[in-house]
Amino acid sequence: MSIVRIQSSPYTVSQHRLSNGLRLVHVETTLQRASCVVLARVGSRDEGRGEHGLVHLLEHMLFKGTKRRRAYHVSTRLESVGGDLNASTSKEELMLQATVLPRDLARSTELVSDIVQNASFPTHELEREREVVLEEIASYRDSVVETLFDEGEELVYGDSALGHPILGTRASVRGFTREDLLAFKSRYFVASNMAVCTSGPFSAHDVFAQAERHFIGIPRGEELPPRALASYAPPQCRWRTKRTAQTHCLLLGKAIPDGDPDLDKLFLLMNIVAGDAANSRLNLLLREKHGLVYTLESDIVPLSDTGFYSIYFGTDKAHVVKALAMVTQELRAMTEVPLSRTKLQSAKRQYLGQLALSRVTAEALSVDNGRRALRNQPPITQEQLFSAVETITADDLQRMAARVFDENRYYTLLYR
Repeated sequence: MSIVRIQSSPYTVSQHRLSNGLRLVHVETTLQRASCVVLARVGSRDEGRGEHGLVHLLEHMLFKGTKRRRAYHVSTRLESVGGDLNASTSKEELMLQATVLPRDLARSTELVSDIVQNASFPTHELEREREVVLEEIASYRDSVVETLFDEGEELVYGDSALGHPILGTRASVRGFTREDLLAFKSRYFVASNMAVCTSGPFSAHDVFAQAERHFIGIPRGEELPPRALASYAPPQCRWRTKRTAQTHCLLLGKAIPDGDPDLDKLFLLMNIVAGDAANSRLNLLLREKHGLVYTLESDIVPLSDTGFYSIYFGTDKAHVVKALAMVTQELRAMTEVPLSRTKLQSAKRQYLGQLALSRVTAEALSVDNGRRALRNQPPITQEQLFSAVETITADDLQRMAARVFDENRYYTLLYR
C-alpha cells in the first residue's frame, strides 16, 4: 500500500488513493475520539436551473434508509453507542460525518459506506422529509439574520449558481422526485469526486485497509468538468424594510479562493479587524468605545475559484450611518497604516491560541486535508499551518487589506 505520510506532534497525517480513484486521508492522534467523514465535491453551485435545493434535500434523504437498513436503524446505529451522525451542504460540498469513540470506528465506517453506496430514498420517506425541509425554509424566513445572509450572497453573485439559497425554494422542493435524487447522486457520488477522511488513535495502514474493504465498490466515474467561473453582480447598497427593532447591517466584499497561498493572511487580518474576541478592532470601536452594537461578527467563505467575506452588526436605526462609517474607516486604516511589531506579535499569538484550542482539531485537520486531496494538493500538518501564520509580516497584512478592502467594491445590505 502506497501511503504519503507527514508526521508531526500531536498528529500524523497520511494520504492514500484506492484503485477506484477514491482519496483517503487519515489523521493519527492519541485522543480517545474517532471520526469518519465523506466529502463529496457537489453543492448548491452544481445545481441546474430547475434543481435549486436538490443537494440539500439529498443530504436529508441520505439518513432515510438504505438497501439494508430502514431509517430508524440508520439513525440509531451510532447513537446507541454514544456516537453522532450528521451531514451538511454548502455551496460546493456535501459532507457526511460520523463521530464516535475509537472502539466504534469500524462501525461508523461501515455505516457511512452503506449510506453513500446504498441510500434508497424511499418514496414515503421523501414525502415526509420534503415537509421537514419546507419547515426548515420557513424557519429561515422567520430569522432576520439568516435571511440577511442568504440575500447578501445573492447581492454578491446575482442570479448565478452561487447566488441562490442552498435550501432552494418552496416551489422547487415540492417538485423533486425520487428519480431526481437517484440521478443526481449517481452523477456526483463517484470515487473520483469524493474523499474519505478519518481520525483516531489508529495507524493509517489499518484504517486505509478497512476503508478499502468498505469503499472499493464505489464506481470510479468520470472526472467532472470544471465548474463555470464565478460571476458577480455590480457592487451596490440595498435597503429592505423589515420592521425590526434594530437595523441589521451586512457588509460584504470579494475575497480569495480556497487553496490560495495567502489565505492564512486573510484569516489573520479578519481576526484582527472583526474576530470573535472582544479585543478585535471593530468590537473595541463600536461596542466598547461607542456602545453602538451588541453583536458584531465576521466570516470568510473561500470557494474553489472565488470567495467573499462579510461583517455583520445590528444597531439602532439612528446610529447605522455612523456605525457603518466607522467600519469602512477602520478597514481603510488597515490598508494605510501597518501594524506595529508588538501588535502583530500579539495578534498572531492570539490567533494561534484560538486555532490550537478550537479550530485545528484532528477531525478538522482530516477534513481540511481531504479537501486538499480533492484539489490534488499534498497533505499539510498542524505545525505547517502554525508555521505559516508565524511568518506573516505587517507588510503582508497591509497588502492583503489593500487587496480586499476596497470601498468602491463593497456590497452593503441593510434590514430596518
